[in-house]
Amino acid sequence: MKHIAIIGAGITGLMTALELSKKYKITVIDAGPNPKHNSHTHGATYSGFDARHISYTETAPWTSSHRFELITKNSSEKGWLCIPKNKLNKLEVEWISKFKETSQDTKSHDLNTSVVINLNKEGIRMWELLGNKYDFLQPFKHDTVMPIICRSKDDLLSEFTYEHSLDKRVRLCENQVLPDTLLPFNNRLSMLGGFGYFTLFGSAYYAKSICHNIVEYLSKLGTTFIWDTTISDKHLLSSDYYFENLKADALVCCSGVSLDTTQLLSKFNVLLAGVIGCWVEVDNPGIKVACKIYGPEPVNYINITPSKTSLLLSGGYGFVGSRPHNEASLLAKPIMDDMLKEVKQWLPDSTIKATSYCIRPATPTGVPTLVVNHKNKLPIIIAVGHSAGGFTQSPVTAISISKEISSNI
Repeated sequence: MKHIAIIGAGITGLMTALELSKKYKITVIDAGPNPKHNSHTHGATYSGFDARHISYTETAPWTSSHRFELITKNSSEKGWLCIPKNKLNKLEVEWISKFKETSQDTKSHDLNTSVVINLNKEGIRMWELLGNKYDFLQPFKHDTVMPIICRSKDDLLSEFTYEHSLDKRVRLCENQVLPDTLLPFNNRLSMLGGFGYFTLFGSAYYAKSICHNIVEYLSKLGTTFIWDTTISDKHLLSSDYYFENLKADALVCCSGVSLDTTQLLSKFNVLLAGVIGCWVEVDNPGIKVACKIYGPEPVNYINITPSKTSLLLSGGYGFVGSRPHNEASLLAKPIMDDMLKEVKQWLPDSTIKATSYCIRPATPTGVPTLVVNHKNKLPIIIAVGHSAGGFTQSPVTAISISKEISSNI
């Protein structure tokens, strides 16, 4: 049986392992600890809290024209740039330059958006199928109607119009109170004008719990997991993949963002950088369904997911390049301050229980990358750059990787 090594035990790596385990021997290698210990804080999957949303536009490319200035405007001034301009490294400057180039090219932005939304659509379809096949891949609730709350009537109508152009199931509930499942938000909405809300097709999942369940399931099937281990350039660029006496016939890279990773991927002409997001856990005053609030930049959309007695909220965008998590978190403090301010607008009586940050691996165009390297004796397949859509798109990515494996070994 052919042996495939996968770098990265986040949602993309694990969904790939789940797919490939049907035909191959699998070893998964990850820089962090086994997620069952609940101490894994590496990568986009584990560094935030236990919630993810899926929808058609969950990770539409950020390169719209109005963000041309945001990418070079400091986060303390409501921009996206968390790193001082004079501290940017060469690859970070190159990433920003490509982002700005794309944001000024409407045709490219629209094409990239179409590609990503189609990936999201297929991802949602596949998550539904997987939920029917595996009990541990179910959403937190089987509701597929997700309310979206906006702070102004202009925002409500513009966001509804855009979402409705992509999915005719989107419904506008103008000048209406929120459903009983969102009752605590009604008073706040009334204070902001009482102009209504709209709904889109989407679901929420407990992402970390799902990853833990996949690890347990695959372990029982014989998949090998190697934790707390970083793969170096030497391993990735060698002609034969030996690691701890295990020989692989192909290697799949589904890793997150680090300086080593970005430098390595640049050798394969892949530009990757981190875009940080903020997580906040608060007391739940009675919200019963997953929903979203559309806020001002740099917070943008806040995803809200009930979890026991808490609400798990994620939002905010900040460019942190290839900075390690600790440094990136300090740099992103102005964005977290904006996030907390927005949360208090809507949940003034809820206690802040915890905060965290999540670094999303992103390409400057917003389109994820799948590269097959044929320079070495055996193939390296690199699947990175899904930004905020890694969870939504992971089943699609897994199928694409499986096809490349079949074609190359």
